[in-house]
Amino acid sequence: MARKRTTLVSEALEYIRKKILSYELRPGQPISDNKIALEMSEKLDLKISRSPVREAFMILQAEGLVELIDDKICVARITDRDVFEICQVRDAIEQQSVIIAMENGGFTQEQKNRLSDIYRRLVEAKGQNSEAGEYLIDDEFHLYLVDCTGNKRLMEIASRMCTQMQRVRWLNMISPNRRQEANSEHEEILNAIIAGDQERAMQAIHTHNINTQINFHRIFESEELRKALVCLLD
Repeated sequence: MARKRTTLVSEALEYIRKKILSYELRPGQPISDNKIALEMSEKLDLKISRSPVREAFMILQAEGLVELIDDKICVARITDRDVFEICQVRDAIEQQSVIIAMENGGFTQEQKNRLSDIYRRLVEAKGQNSEAGEYLIDDEFHLYLVDCTGNKRLMEIASRMCTQMQRVRWLNMISPNRRQEANSEHEEILNAIIAGDQERAMQAIHTHNINTQINFHRIFESEELRKALVCLLD
């Protein structure tokens, strides 16, 4: 039985997104719908045409992972300015999430327990030196904070920001101490939420996002980044 069109679009979306996030497709690199369709047909044994791939491109463009360059679909370039804007958006969304949660009666005990459990697993991943696992749990912490609002549109924006941020996470290898600092900042956010202190929670979120932006700015300006990019693109 032929696969439904929506399923083919979803599979093309996941296939291309994975190649972008793993840097198999590099920033600025053109992407051919025909080549992707042929690759998927050969590697995944799928009967897929260019049309579902083009629909996947439209979704990826909305996510900020591809862009039009000289009328060609290319992997979106990412700069220091991009990271600055992502951090600004995350800061605004997460602070507003605290306001909404407090206006709705505050974080429930169940929500506090869930955030505490996510933070516990984040610390465990750090202790196991599992960077990939740590980043996934980091995203879970931030997304659940927004999810506590019950606002689907805020969650959609937060999810897009997490996806875009994944593209630069590998840069933290240049600044390994930042991971420990970030964990301490997560702990302050959690403690403020448990205490029901809105102002403290918002300040902790702001401090975390500002420090994240500053860290990446330093990395973008560093000689270490240029060396890392040479290795990556060689």
